[in-house]
Amino acid sequence: MKKSTKLELRAIELQQQINGLEANEANLAKRRELLAELDTVQTERRAALEAEAAAGDEHRGGDGLTAEEREFRALEGRAECRNAVHALIQGAELSGAEAEIQRHRGLSGAELPWELIAPRARADRGVEHRVDAVTPAPGTTQDNQRTPLGRVFARSATATLGVEMPSVPVGDVNVPVLSGSQAASNVAKGASVGDAAAGTLTAVTFSPTRIQFEYLMRREDKARMMGLEEVLRSDLSMAVADRVDAQVLAGNGTAPNFGGFLATAANGGLPALTAPSTEVSYELALAELARGVDGMYAGNLGECSMVVGDDTYRKLVGLINTGSGEVAAMTYSRMLSGFMASANIPAPQTNDQEGILARRGAGTNALCPMWGGVTLIVDEVSATNRKQGWISITAVLLSDFKITRADGFSRVAFQLA
Repeated sequence: MKKSTKLELRAIELQQQINGLEANEANLAKRRELLAELDTVQTERRAALEAEAAAGDEHRGGDGLTAEEREFRALEGRAECRNAVHALIQGAELSGAEAEIQRHRGLSGAELPWELIAPRARADRGVEHRVDAVTPAPGTTQDNQRTPLGRVFARSATATLGVEMPSVPVGDVNVPVLSGSQAASNVAKGASVGDAAAGTLTAVTFSPTRIQFEYLMRREDKARMMGLEEVLRSDLSMAVADRVDAQVLAGNGTAPNFGGFLATAANGGLPALTAPSTEVSYELALAELARGVDGMYAGNLGECSMVVGDDTYRKLVGLINTGSGEVAAMTYSRMLSGFMASANIPAPQTNDQEGILARRGAGTNALCPMWGGVTLIVDEVSATNRKQGWISITAVLLSDFKITRADGFSRVAFQLA
């Protein structure tokens, strides 16, 4: 674990101790002592961050990663959410790679790191279901059980749009955004320069919103079906990602919903567009694509990505350039850094469907912090569950989403018929 991470965890412990002290004369000396130590720890942490950043720049390999980052990637590859869920259901402590990741993120108990929950690109995504891999039939039945099939969710589009998803231990997240300062100018010899225009700092604050869902399973089902915990784990992982993704793309901004990209501008979304008046053609599709280049947030289409609805994607597949024979969807895929369809984009309204274009050349323009990770609560002892043989698994995730620089994104709109 990095020195800066250890110091950050110590700072959190100190802050919790300070918050737990009652405001009275007896605790005044203790409070001063803790505040002094907290100030020292924060100073050391800032120094450690600077040293680690310098060391990281010096020792990055050909893949752009430091040795520690490579080690953590390998740790992620070994960790499996199903092992963590199984341990929690059995009331046991985590062990192995799962416990290492949990400790690295400063979590404990039933808190699972986001790295274990978020869907990852896996080389073994396509699993071959062979006949010789069928579970042998129990002696008292004639059933051969194959691998359970889970629900299918929308493909997550959040990463395609460049939304950063940092892990936050505790407290609100504050992002100051600078705008409105004076431009540089040439000045003649002896001429005076007017007063500088004041820069504007706008604080964008992220506060945790709870996302919660629950599974119920009977003890009898757990005993009869092999792989039940695994299919629930997979469903949990995809359900978390799908809910967050749907909120990031199109949350309406009315509490407790996020103000997603396609919310109204007043509710935190992107500025509205004039609805298109003509059915999209290959040429009009290119005009919509050209919205991405502004010379500031993106200098070329390779610094842009786009997410559209599934109806729009199918329409773009059918738009052909008569000169080259290339379809619009191929043009988009070739010119953009990322292009995909998402079922979480709202359905067309009177033949018009919107999408989202991200200009990624200037860095991160939107954040979706995750507080602590995903907490699993296993309940099999409450009155109803105990009497009826139910096991309840409740997952709780704390997250939020906001656009920090709206100029880094744009709505796109297509008339489909």
